[in-house]
Amino acid sequence: MIKLTKSTFYKPGSTVSSLSDFIKSGFNLSMGSECKKFEENFSNWQGRSYSVFVNSGSSANLVLLQALMNCGRLHQGDTVGVSALTWATNVMPIIQLGLKPVLFDCNLKTLNVGPNDFEGYFRTNMKPKCLFITNSLGFADRIDLIADICKAEGIILLEDNCNDPPVFAQVRLLFSMIDRFVPVFSCPRLDEAGVGYKTQSSH
Repeated sequence: MIKLTKSTFYKPGSTVSSLSDFIKSGFNLSMGSECKKFEENFSNWQGRSYSVFVNSGSSANLVLLQALMNCGRLHQGDTVGVSALTWATNVMPIIQLGLKPVLFDCNLKTLNVGPNDFEGYFRTNMKPKCLFITNSLGFADRIDLIADICKAEGIILLEDNCNDPPVFAQVRLLFSMIDRFVPVFSCPRLDEAGVGYKTQSSH
């Protein structure tokens, strides 16, 4: 069995201490000054214009897609490619907003969409307007090559990093190639929330 997390907290000693101090001194346990600080620090670390902290991964994905529709980059009826190995919370916002999900098969070694299969599909089928990749358990394929394909073909590339913050340290520079992504934090050092979800953008 592959465990999602080894510990509830990242760096348990300092995390528990900081969280305890915050609870004892604060009255607002969500969306306060520490949350704003975290948004700004995480945006700077990723080289992004801004981040938005929300209550759940479902909400983060919904906000992400709705924002793209609000600014006219996606429209009802557009097709959105999705990793076949994904979460219901990635597919349901697509359906909810009137978009059409198309499942892309995953490579057995990476458990994710690969560049060859992705490009091969839309050479013989309708090209998706958007590709929404899920890096389950931190597994990712050649995101750099997928990003090149999407850029050349005008496909919006989105990424959901659910339950795999450690992957950030390995591929954070690749995020500069991605339009928007959703990192998910389950009980790490977030002083104002037990579970955190963010949407990020350079636009």
